[in-house]
Amino acid sequence: MGHTAALQRRLWEHNIGKSLSTRGKGPWELVFHEEFPTRPEAVQREMHFISVDGRIELKSKGIL
Repeated sequence: MGHTAALQRRLWEHNIGKSLSTRGKGPWELVFHEEFPTRPEAVQREMHFISVDGRIELKSKGIL
């Protein structure tokens, strides 16, 4: 989970091992994304998905 202004570049970085937190755990595939007009809105939504309620929502939609 995360937010970025350059989705394809960020996915590529994860897959080539440029991100320490995901290095060696890929390959990664994008299964869901949402777009927001502002960064604060994106961060707020990310925080929701990290919460228990957000995880339940993602599981109920078959995303996790």
